[in-house]
Amino acid sequence: VFQRYINTIFRPLINDGIVLPYLDDIIILSSSFEEGIERVERVLSIASEYGLEINFNKSHFLKKRIEFLGHVVEDGKIFPSTLKTKAVLNFPEPANLKQIHSFLGLAGYFRKFIPKYSIIARPLSDLLKKDRKFKFGEEERISFNQLKLMLAEIPALRIYNPNYEIELHTDASLEGYGAILMQKSPDDKNFHPTYYMSKKTTDAEKKYSSYELEALAVIEAVKKFRVYLLGIPFKIVTDCSALEKTMQKKRLGYSRCTLGFIAGRIRLHH
Repeated sequence: VFQRYINTIFRPLINDGIVLPYLDDIIILSSSFEEGIERVERVLSIASEYGLEINFNKSHFLKKRIEFLGHVVEDGKIFPSTLKTKAVLNFPEPANLKQIHSFLGLAGYFRKFIPKYSIIARPLSDLLKKDRKFKFGEEERISFNQLKLMLAEIPALRIYNPNYEIELHTDASLEGYGAILMQKSPDDKNFHPTYYMSKKTTDAEKKYSSYELEALAVIEAVKKFRVYLLGIPFKIVTDCSALEKTMQKKRLGYSRCTLGFIAGRIRLHH
């Protein structure tokens, strides 16, 4: 109820991309000191109008770097917080299913920073299958250590901007499929990742042909990132020949119908 109330009174600023409220915290976005001052004044004015009290002892103003909800935001980039990643890096080698659950919960919180997370974590997540006997062997150990290593390297993502050029890179294999939402920086003119997604294939999906898996990767990626893509032109970089085969199949399956629905709104690149 409180979150809905905050969203309502700050709706104009939310729609303009000026504030990001979360419960009783409000992040104010700005690109310069002067703009920051002006926007803080607008937020304080609305707070005063609706009788909201500000705890100035816990407030921070005009910061170039903030830490929030386990993430660090600085200079147009977002990183996992050191405190959160330490919990993953210091996690002991799992000795039972409960510890597997705990580790995957910690590491999975940052899966958007890790390319092919689901595929890398598969040996561990497969241990959670029903009637699967627990055995932490070499394959599981490699998965465990690789996830730690990738977080230890302090991965970074660029903050999404709907005004920047967008590309969606997808890939698929029998083990899983994934995608990278990328945007072109106006500074260096290069594309940088803003979000990684991945899923491991189910037993049924493992029976798919290569082009069906490629189509599945595109469909799931568009569904995952739909809030970032709706109403915005973007390019999908994938195996176009595989998608063409899917579209040419005589029998219209779910994948083809869904792909046909989105095909008119995207550009495919091979």
